[in-house]
Amino acid sequence: MRTVFKLLNVFNCVDVLGEVFLEEDRSIVCYEDTRHKKLVGFASVALLVWALLLPSLQFTLFFVRRVQIFNLMNSGWIR
Repeated sequence: MRTVFKLLNVFNCVDVLGEVFLEEDRSIVCYEDTRHKKLVGFASVALLVWALLLPSLQFTLFFVRRVQIFNLMNSGWIR
């Protein structure tokens, strides 16, 4: 959960005297600085992986192995 909050902080900008800065690091100007653009790109991809690909992979693995999981549950190994 902490990782998600760190990734979401990349999108959290504040207005300071007419300029918009990243709240976590006030040396980065939002929407103009190349560092911010790279951070937004990385955070977007990471959030996409975290939110879509990992649950999809987990579902696929459980679906493929559903018979083995069902057999283990019935044999008493998994409760």
